[in-house]
Amino acid sequence: MIAAFGQVDYMHISTLDSLRERWAQRIADHILIFLDRPDSKLTSILTQISAPILYVTDDPMSCALYLAIDHDQSPEMAARNTNASLAMVYDLYHNAKNIYAIPAVEGTDAKLLSVYIHEALDLTDFYPIEAIGADLEANRGPESQSLADERSSNAARELRDLSDAFLPFIRSGIPARVERMIWPTQLFMTTDPIGAPYIDHIDLVGPARVLLYGPYLHLPIGRWRMTVEIQIENNESGNQLKAELAFDLDTRVCVSGPLPARTHAEFQLDFEIVEPREAVQLRLILLQGAIEGEFRLLRVAVARSDA
Repeated sequence: MIAAFGQVDYMHISTLDSLRERWAQRIADHILIFLDRPDSKLTSILTQISAPILYVTDDPMSCALYLAIDHDQSPEMAARNTNASLAMVYDLYHNAKNIYAIPAVEGTDAKLLSVYIHEALDLTDFYPIEAIGADLEANRGPESQSLADERSSNAARELRDLSDAFLPFIRSGIPARVERMIWPTQLFMTTDPIGAPYIDHIDLVGPARVLLYGPYLHLPIGRWRMTVEIQIENNESGNQLKAELAFDLDTRVCVSGPLPARTHAEFQLDFEIVEPREAVQLRLILLQGAIEGEFRLLRVAVARSDA
């Protein structure tokens, strides 16, 4: 099909500025654009064109596994990167005039086309062309193979616990409408030490400080409401908690309130996503030093408020 058009210029772009630059350098009459993380300006332009757009979907879990195994990313980082790509192409798929979605299943024309495009664009480092682990050298011994299998199994197990970050975007191989998501608490981090993963609870004893931050996930354009569920125990002296929402370090939402001796409570934060490329960061900050108490983050949910 592509050969019938003759010479084709291939463009791997993610911003409107990059499109302008590559467009000025084009040689052929026909253009094939590849994108996996378009910004909102580029998405807005592409949703208005009449040229056909092909949305080739891979299984999100396979993509996350590929990033974890072949690119040596932590399961947390692999989940965030998979979420980012799906969130950034979401509005293009759901708003474009002339778009076709097909799952890239092994043995189908869609898979062959996706491989062809990635090879033409020299993008093989960014795409799971082969199955996980298929790049193992033929001369690897049983011990190396066993270690590789164990690593893949461990990554798959951890990613299953994080899959709420990316699975809602694809349903039965086709992009789905996302109205609500539960963000895994494992994607939050503590400051004792900085960057340590949140596991079960945080001891409040110590100075005023950031207790938790994360998850650095992305959402499609729109108005959203975040619901944060927490539990406090043995905080007999009382305290104050502040919650901030930042987008690429730009703090836009801030609320604060008292922490009683013990409570199981939730609070909400309303915000708007204008640029899906901006990661969402929630910061929970203890405003006073504490001599006692335990803090637990039970649940973080986001839901559309503009439906």
